[in-house]
Amino acid sequence: QEQRAWYEQYLQGFIRSHLSGPFAWRLYWVGLGSTTFSPNNESSAEFLGTLAQLNQQQWLGVSLPKEELWRWDSEGFANSNPIPQEVKERLVSPWREQCLGFVGVPLYSDSAAYSMSTACSVSDQLRCNEVHYEMPMLQTRLEADNVNLLFVFDTRPITRSEAGLSMLQTFFICVALAVGAISFSRD
Repeated sequence: QEQRAWYEQYLQGFIRSHLSGPFAWRLYWVGLGSTTFSPNNESSAEFLGTLAQLNQQQWLGVSLPKEELWRWDSEGFANSNPIPQEVKERLVSPWREQCLGFVGVPLYSDSAAYSMSTACSVSDQLRCNEVHYEMPMLQTRLEADNVNLLFVFDTRPITRSEAGLSMLQTFFICVALAVGAISFSRD
């Protein structure tokens, strides 16, 4: 129970700080995977989704009612914004989305785009150049085979900045070429 409480507290802190913190990438999706339990098998995916679900009495000894999930925001981590209520509700429900061999939950707070389906919102909502995947690296191979986390980050802010800078560069080149052409035509 103590290890699960520690895990949940730090996962909540990581989610809270990366949802809206001062980062260029925004945490978009989190998932739990295992090579022992393949999420391609429906019963294994259901087991992993239930195992990943936060705030379970069977793992913590006591669980918060959904209306008291605001308490998550009062635990440490002073310089981060609270997790939106709808995201908290997804985290305490069984995780259902299946992406890249992981069972997870989207963390963006757009209720219109989220459904309880098993479709992968990462590949549905983000292009391949707008997504970055990270996994914990400080674990043994055996630990990674048993249970592993996948964090998916939305890199669209960087992509938009790069596009804007590319447009400015193109504009500058066009102006430089026009000025050069005008100066040569006067000679």
